[in-house]
Formats: sequence, structure tokens, C-alpha cells
Amino acid sequence: MKHRVERINSLIQEELAKIFLREMEFPAALVTISRVETSDDMARAAVGLSVIPSGKSEEVLKLVNGNRELPMILAKNMAIKPMPKIVFEIDPHT
Repeated sequence: MKHRVERINSLIQEELAKIFLREMEFPAALVTISRVETSDDMARAAVGLSVIPSGKSEEVLKLVNGNRELPMILAKNMAIKPMPKIVFEIDPHT
């Protein structure tokens, strides 16, 4: 099961990076996905974001959390069941 969760983490990170490039605009900020941590029961995936400059972190967080289409696009592009609930947070380690 551990291997599956690690693979799901990698797939979510890869697919979100593609979506961020194609679908999202972050004005005056560089946003990268620094980590994805999916719970063992696959109910929730915490996505850590690194934002430069850090003063734009709250604005970016509001933008991604407020985008209702993002989880639907992700679910459409990934064929995994169940699809974890995506929760974005600013990564404190960056």
C-alpha cells in the first residue's frame, strides 16, 4: 500500500504542475509544488506550495483554493479511484 501512495503522490504532483502551467495564472509570483502527501486511506492529499516572493503566498493560496474547477480537471486527467480531496497549503520548509 505504501508504494501505491507514493505513486499517487508523484502522479498528483506531476498532473497539478501541468494544470498550473496550462490553466492558471499567478500574477507576479513563481509557484511550484514542493510536495504531495496523500493519507494512507487515500481520502486527502496535502499539496505544499512554494511561492516566490513569499509576500504573495496568501494571494496564491486564495487563488488555488478558490478555483472550483481545479479538482475536477485533476480528477478528469487522472484515472484513480478514489480521488483524494486536494488541500493546498504553503510549504513552511521552503
